This record gives sequence, C-alpha cells and structure tokens, in this order.
Amino acid sequence: MVIKIILYIITFAANLSVFQGITSLFCKSDKKLNIKTFLIDICLAIMLFQIKTTFNQFIFKFPEIILMNNTVFFLLCYLLIINFADILLQTTFKSKYYFLFLLLSISLFNDIFILLQDHNHKIFILNMLLTGQNNSQLILMKSSFALSGFLIIYYLMKIIFKTASAWNERDYTAIIIITLAYTSAALICITLVVIGYIFAIRFTMLTGMLIASVIIIINVFLSNKYPEFLLILKTEVDRKSYSRSILTSMDIKLKLQELENIMKDIRPYLDEECSLQQIADDLDITPHQLSQLINEHLGINFNAYINRFRINEACVMLLDEKNRSVLSIAYAVGFNSKSSFYEAFSKNTGITPKDFRKRNS
Repeated sequence: MVIKIILYIITFAANLSVFQGITSLFCKSDKKLNIKTFLIDICLAIMLFQIKTTFNQFIFKFPEIILMNNTVFFLLCYLLIINFADILLQTTFKSKYYFLFLLLSISLFNDIFILLQDHNHKIFILNMLLTGQNNSQLILMKSSFALSGFLIIYYLMKIIFKTASAWNERDYTAIIIITLAYTSAALICITLVVIGYIFAIRFTMLTGMLIASVIIIINVFLSNKYPEFLLILKTEVDRKSYSRSILTSMDIKLKLQELENIMKDIRPYLDEECSLQQIADDLDITPHQLSQLINEHLGINFNAYINRFRINEACVMLLDEKNRSVLSIAYAVGFNSKSSFYEAFSKNTGITPKDFRKRNS
C-alpha cells in the first residue's frame, strides 16, 4: 500500500515536471535558460517514469525503458552542472564541458549497443541489473552511472557551501534557508539513487525518487511565489563577494535620483513582468548593484520597492475611479493576482483596498 502511494506521488511529479518544462519554453526570460530548464524537467520526468516501471511487469515487455536510464541520468547531471556553473557558481567550466560530453557519449554508445541486441539479451541484462549481478557491460553502465552521481554530488556540495557562506539576517534569508534545504534534499536524493542503482536496491532508488518528486512539487510552488528565485539567490549569495565594493565608484545620489525618475516618468512597475534585470538595464548598472543600492540606501528589497509604487498608484485609482473594481485596479498597477495585491496593500497601508476606498470616499 505504501509503495502504491509513493508510485502515485512519483507519477504526479513526473507529469508535473513535463508540464513545468513545457511551460518554461513560453517564458519571456533568457531563452537559453528556458531550454536548459525544459531539458532538465523532461529528463527528471523520464527518470521518474523509468524507476516506476521497475515495480511492475511492464518493464519486461519494454526493457528499453530502463536500459536508457544511464544516458538520461548522465544528461540530467550534465545539464544541472552547466546550470549551477552559469547561474550560481559564476564559472563556465568550458574546458570541462568537453570532458563531460565525452563521458556522456560513452554512456550513450553503451546504451545504444545494448538496445541493438535482441529482446532476450535485453531481458537477460535487465534481470542481471535488477538482481545485482555483473558482467562487463553492467560494470561499464554502473561505473558511468556512479560517475554521473559523483559529479552532481560534488557540485551540490559546492552550492551548499557557497550558499551557507551567505547566511545572514538580511532580506531574503528565507531564500537562503530554502536553497540549503532544497540542495541538501537533492544531495540525499542523488546519493540514494546511485546506491540503489549500483547495488540493485530498488526501494532505495524509490526513496530517492520520492524525494525528487517532493522537490519537483515544491519547485513548482517556489517558481510561482518567487518568480525570480535564482536571480534573488544569486544576488544574496554574491553579497559577500561583492560587499560594498560594487558601489564604490558609483555616484549613489545620482543613481538614486535616476531610479526615482524612471519610476515616476516611465512607470515600469505597471508591467507585471517588471524585473530587477530590466530596471538595472535602464540605469546601466548590474542587477547586483541595483539590489545592493536599494537594500543599503533605501532599506528595503527590490520587490518591496516596486510594490510601494504600485500601491501608491492603486490608492489614487481607488479614489479617482470609484466605479472600477478592486481586481481591475490590481491588474492595472502591475499585480498578477488578487491575493498578492491585498497582501501588499495591507502591508503598505495597514488596511484593505475596500476599507481604504470607504474611509476616503
């Protein structure tokens, strides 16, 4: 019964991962990042489906499903490493890309070689894999799988140490806590999957995939609550590296005045997709500099700063356009949901939009 429930969760997470991957292709942010996100989500979904099939007879009808597991896992690790390097670790590892690609090619070649064998030979390899037996092909498969796991564990550890170094009591400490928990869970997940695969302990692999499923479900929630999660995290983690030096050569008063002029004249906050990157580009500075400028010299974070202008705009519209609905005004000033508007409005004024309209009518 417990295994059935776990399998249902894994199936749900796999479908959710596919949906999330497809959705990412239609985002207006960095296209390269969107494609990498799509591939990562699809690889995760395939891995989940592959592990699930080892618990029913379907796998013996189509052994090809699990016999491609090695290549899918290596590709997943390869994409995650590139993602971590580009987004958070601030390194490109260009020379190592070729090394990883070579290992991926070897893994793919081995899997294709097995797939080209007749059905009986595939079943023979599958039975050996599931029962923990070894031959030259399986040793190569398991070695490649273990190497993939080792590489991703290594980079997860780097993420944990770098994120932990940014621990402080400033804005977005919650982001740091979430990332540490998220990355630690991923570390446990990968370790369990590798151990389960090498030693043919299916329940260990299942536990690892259950953790992966929970991570995927939470990730969907995080992507909605913190749409700029990675950028916020990167800014927070880089704070120690940049410290105050990134603002040393900047005319702070001038930049603050330029920022204020942009907000009043262009009013970019009316766009629900208004981002740290967009405003930074308008000011001709980096997102890190803008984030630190707002945090240190205005005493609030970027989202709070943007919401302050949106709420001021909403207050004017609530009084000037009395027949207009609150929800319509919320969308007009840049919010994408009623709940986020009410939360920001109450935080800035201490009352709800309807109460504000009544009190001032």
